[in-house]
Amino acid sequence: MNPIGQTIEGELFALTGSGTIPAQTDRNCMLNQLFPETNPELWLGILLKLRKKVPGTKNSYEVRHVSILAFQGVTSQTLEPSLRAEWDLEIARSRSVPAQPHWHAYATSMRNQDRFTDESYQELGSSIEVEGGSKERQHKMHFALCANWHKKNGSHFEVLNTPEELKSWIVGALQYIKSQL
Repeated sequence: MNPIGQTIEGELFALTGSGTIPAQTDRNCMLNQLFPETNPELWLGILLKLRKKVPGTKNSYEVRHVSILAFQGVTSQTLEPSLRAEWDLEIARSRSVPAQPHWHAYATSMRNQDRFTDESYQELGSSIEVEGGSKERQHKMHFALCANWHKKNGSHFEVLNTPEELKSWIVGALQYIKSQL
């Protein structure tokens, strides 16, 4: 774990491995290549927001927030996230929106869309106006990552109670992301 910043709510740390590099994204981030040999442009960043349990003590933290961010591109440029798995424990405990944990899907910027669309689609897309800009819309897109809706009075809020549960969730999310790529 590497410290990468400070917020009002706590300290920010990046989970890193060998070959981790700092990158310019929409936030402080250190990135790990997902498939260095076969697809070197796929990156993951894992951020933890921790708060000291007792101010002034060393190494006694509680987890406040976890983000696993997926990026595609070259790190010599600013990278835009594609997808984020996120768990904010304060929101989960308060049971306020959005669902916890959740997938956060980012809109693709217009500059990147050019590579994937043909001219007729671009003309159609440019003629449709959607309220709010791309950044504004994308921050409203949260998809529940864990929910027990199938149970009576089920919910889309889960709380991590132990460090083992946190570790299990991070490892499981990483394995799933890797299996889908």
